[in-house]
Amino acid sequence: MRKVMVDRKGETNFFTSAMIKDCMKKVVAVNLHQTLMVDDELEIKAYYAGLGFIYFSLGYRVRIDD
Repeated sequence: MRKVMVDRKGETNFFTSAMIKDCMKKVVAVNLHQTLMVDDELEIKAYYAGLGFIYFSLGYRVRIDD
């Protein structure tokens, strides 16, 4: 969709390819039931949320220690 809007229709209010690539370099994948310690106080864990409205959706538990 971005390519069509920018390359074919000349839209200028979109992120550039370089901006998207820079952002994607920061992405960290989290596996099901994996606990990700962001720092000493922030923990994220992914859970299976079931087959509801969105198939194979995930839920996350985020814990912040005081």
